[in-house]
Amino acid sequence: DVKALNVDFLVGGVLKYLLASSGLAYLYVRKDLLPSLDPTYTGWFAQANIFAMDNNAHAPSPTARRFETGSPPVPVTYAAQAGINLIRSIGLERIQRHIGQITGAIKEGAMRRGFNLVTPVDPNRHGALIALRSHKVDLLVKRLEAEQIVVSSRDNNLRISPHFYNNMEDVNRLLDALTRHKDLLV
Repeated sequence: DVKALNVDFLVGGVLKYLLASSGLAYLYVRKDLLPSLDPTYTGWFAQANIFAMDNNAHAPSPTARRFETGSPPVPVTYAAQAGINLIRSIGLERIQRHIGQITGAIKEGAMRRGFNLVTPVDPNRHGALIALRSHKVDLLVKRLEAEQIVVSSRDNNLRISPHFYNNMEDVNRLLDALTRHKDLLV
């Protein structure tokens, strides 16, 4: 709740956990700040009169539209709408609870197998991503990909990004595969 928290700015995107593709983001600016902010990077839609077509006169919109830089990526907006609608139909609390169960099972299984967990154990100190130490993370990502397990490499760590569509069978497949490739983990 940006108003209750008295947030000045909030920026986010729709990629990954909102189930859309890259190229679309959102910006919240507290309304009373708008008049004092003059963007240095602007576009057609950012102008007070978008139909003036006057490249020489910079007259920013008095609304948050002043931060728009150009034409929006229309196909991405449809993907974002579909992803957000799907998430809303399932429910944020339900998704959060499910992801918490999945990440808990991954952490527990990793610790039980002696893998070096980078992610804090306390679930109140992390989001949905789980990271494990690896000394050959790129090779580990390739080996897991060969087993149709999609993970990624970040800062020499194996990043696991579960979502609501993952289940305990996925967790068990992942942990079994990591056990087979434990020579690549720290």
